Amino acid sequence: MANSRKIIQIFLASPGDLQNERQTAKLVVDAFNKRWADWFDIQIELVGWEDTFKRFGRPQAQINLDLDRCEAFIGLMWRKWGTPPGGDYTSGFEEEFERALASRMKSTRPEMTLFFKKIDDEFLKDRGPDLNRVLAFRQRVIEEQQILFHDFENLKDFEDKLNDWITHYVKHLKKLEDTTAKADEKAPSLGSVPEKSEATNSSDTLLSPQGAQFLRHFVAKTERDQKAHPIEAVDVARFRLLAGMIGVASNDEDFLGTHDANLLFQSRDALDLSRREMMGLVDSGLDSIASETIPFWHWYDTVKGGDRSYLCVSTLVGPQGQRVGALIAMRLIGEPIVPLEPLGPDDETAKRSFFTSTWLSSRSSERLKTAALQYLSACGEPEDLPALKGEYDKRNYQTAAAAADAIIRINLRLSREPEDLERIRGVVSSGFANFSMLDIEFLRKHGEWQDISLLISMLDRPDTSATLLGGILDDRTLEAVAQAVYAIGKSRFSELCKEKMPPRLLQRILGLASDKEVVGLSDQELTEIYHSDETHVRKAILLKSVRALPKTRLKRLLKEQLTQDRLRYYNVSYWLDLGITLTRKQVLHVLEMSSRKP
Repeated sequence: MANSRKIIQIFLASPGDLQNERQTAKLVVDAFNKRWADWFDIQIELVGWEDTFKRFGRPQAQINLDLDRCEAFIGLMWRKWGTPPGGDYTSGFEEEFERALASRMKSTRPEMTLFFKKIDDEFLKDRGPDLNRVLAFRQRVIEEQQILFHDFENLKDFEDKLNDWITHYVKHLKKLEDTTAKADEKAPSLGSVPEKSEATNSSDTLLSPQGAQFLRHFVAKTERDQKAHPIEAVDVARFRLLAGMIGVASNDEDFLGTHDANLLFQSRDALDLSRREMMGLVDSGLDSIASETIPFWHWYDTVKGGDRSYLCVSTLVGPQGQRVGALIAMRLIGEPIVPLEPLGPDDETAKRSFFTSTWLSSRSSERLKTAALQYLSACGEPEDLPALKGEYDKRNYQTAAAAADAIIRINLRLSREPEDLERIRGVVSSGFANFSMLDIEFLRKHGEWQDISLLISMLDRPDTSATLLGGILDDRTLEAVAQAVYAIGKSRFSELCKEKMPPRLLQRILGLASDKEVVGLSDQELTEIYHSDETHVRKAILLKSVRALPKTRLKRLLKEQLTQDRLRYYNVSYWLDLGITLTRKQVLHVLEMSSRKP
């Protein structure tokens, strides 16, 4: 992929007293390129006076030409101001800074930032002319409030802060660059309009060739008579997808609506989407994965190819909603943390702890931390326990419970003593009052078909032993009734599903059904339940469907769902797509995760 990367030149300006920092900056950029260049399709090239010196003996005019070609400017300052280059400026750094600032004021380019190294008190006592100029410059930057700057104390602090800035900068650039690796894909068929005659370098454009061609067709359609050349809903959906993808840093985060995403999924076989467009659909799916209304798994499977680290990396970069979604997706399919390729023996970012420390850092939102804790609760390892205990010890009311749950579940997975699990079950179930369970249990063992209506009616009876735990007691009663009704009616399961009962009871009964009983339902019977007004009823039968039904039947049911004229529910498309796309092992893990309450 190296030949399709966008090269971003960053100019590094500093006086001569920061040689170690300049070498560190070079190492930071090299490490960033090795780690992330393929992911972002962007490679950083650091430009400085050293390069000019090798060729031309360091003439300032040539350095300025190198500066003018750069997209970003990084300035380093400590105690020295620098030597005069000749002309109106007192140092080469001053000329480079003023030149970059003037260009930025005219064209918003280059992006600029400054790093000031901490000055020890002993130097402040006897400043001298150089240090006075440095301090005056720093004060000017503070007062003008035009350039973001950072203070650092040592090389490690500088390395961390520079890496953060470069990562943040490139993440914004990602929206602006054409990251497709398939520039030779065919353009979409949306009618015929003349091609643009001028050539364009696809690596410098905001859109892929497919996206740009589609937009030309789309705009041409808007100028025609709408009765003769109507615009299809799927075309509008793709237009919105592309519009969201070309936003710049000052725009809102891009977001594709649920209906548009489903329209594009419905027409996926007829559309010639670029890789970048499919990545946009992956991002939209991650944004909405918790709602289970946008088909995500098809686009994810298509885009990731053989890259096992795709979701892992997605938890580290991008908008918060997508990072949270990536953690949810990893939890659902049991995706392990895939360590990054080490850059050296002491490279911390190649370790598992790099992921957990990033997820749980002070810079992460509580929402991201909670998603990470829920993932670690399901997939955590013993080595994650120190980070989890550290989060729990913070006593943050928004994350403490999730951290405690993760610690408990990891310890349970380590334990081979059955009494440990039984002890926790006893704690969870303690304190419940007896709510006439003997009657329900008796009917479960000895009841007949006509007793089903009696059991259902018990849910509407007043609770004569109501306490502050009434809500929990009602839930236990519901579960007990569901068990009894299912025990009586499972031999006539298709008839049982048609019995008049509260949706919450039908949901529980569907959850108890065996694979054989679900397979025995006809397509029409399944479709009728898929169209229940209750989301939880639909999800219960969908979870059973993706577990029990072969992919050929799931495809047939999805086709029926997408082509029928009646009202469609998007979580039906989501789950059927999941069952069709994922492997059997992944589907089973999703079902296990879905049965747990986060």
